[in-house]
Amino acid sequence: MATIKDLENIYNDLTEIEVNIIVKDYGDIVKNKLNENKSKLTYLFDTNDFENLQIELNIISKHNKDTFVQISNFYDRCNGYWGKSIINGIEILNYELKKGIYLYFIYYNLHKEFTNKIKQPQQPEDSKHDDVKPNLRNDIFVNKAIELFKHYHFCKSMVNNSRTHFRFLFEVMKKDGLIHDTVSLGQYIKFIAKDFDYVDTELKSINLNSTPNKNNLKDYIGYKEDLKTTLK
Repeated sequence: MATIKDLENIYNDLTEIEVNIIVKDYGDIVKNKLNENKSKLTYLFDTNDFENLQIELNIISKHNKDTFVQISNFYDRCNGYWGKSIINGIEILNYELKKGIYLYFIYYNLHKEFTNKIKQPQQPEDSKHDDVKPNLRNDIFVNKAIELFKHYHFCKSMVNNSRTHFRFLFEVMKKDGLIHDTVSLGQYIKFIAKDFDYVDTELKSINLNSTPNKNNLKDYIGYKEDLKTTLK
């Protein structure tokens, strides 16, 4: 059976053209799922929720192990015979194998990144420097209101093109006085593009009285209640 090194060699040898074709072939569904997973892991790590972070990493690990077996079997069947595929007019040797290996290592590296973060020794509370503080983005948010933004973002499994949710948060948090009155929509868009990889340059207006947004408001109020101590 193929080893992780065998697959890693193929992954490292992928050309830029091959990677671009594979990414396009997988489409937005896979990319959004990856962004969703990364956002969830980042939120859990940033909030020190290591118990749930480990649960999420275990899920990825099990999926990776199953995927590794499938890819290894495919590799063994292909060994010695490298079939050719014509993708978008470009001839690629053993395209399906390379496609599977690429996605495997995307999740493999994501798991490795956060596993290494957990293993890093956490600095004791009493040894932390007083001047080391989390970035609350008070150029946008009032006090610690960014924690509510992040909590909603996590609970709603938002991704970088969740336009309605991003606009909803701008409207209701500004109405609640949790986003500064002086913050324009343009400034807010720059913030979500930088900190949350928002993919567009605009956010169209939404109807806060629509059924989906009424449900979003109920959830938002619940999240705000959960964090009422933090937001003080």
